[in-house]
Amino acid sequence: MNFNCEQCGACCKLAWMKVEQGEDLPLKEDGSCGNLVDNNGKYSCRIFEDRPDTCRSSYVQKKYNLDDDTYVELANKARLFVRQIVSKICG
Repeated sequence: MNFNCEQCGACCKLAWMKVEQGEDLPLKEDGSCGNLVDNNGKYSCRIFEDRPDTCRSSYVQKKYNLDDDTYVELANKARLFVRQIVSKICG
């Protein structure tokens, strides 16, 4: 089982939440990550290869001590939930 990233940008559009929790991320005026790039509706990261640990799935998996299957299952469920949140609060 794999995590199904759809390049929707939803995680990065909520970067302001990470900053409020003390993470050092650049923000755009709308609260999204300053490194988020819109490529006609498919999003990418300007610094993907050098992105902070907090932006890496391995960071989340290690922080919460999740095995691969559990992490992927939860990440795929969260992906759908985060997209719904972003559509409600970001338009």
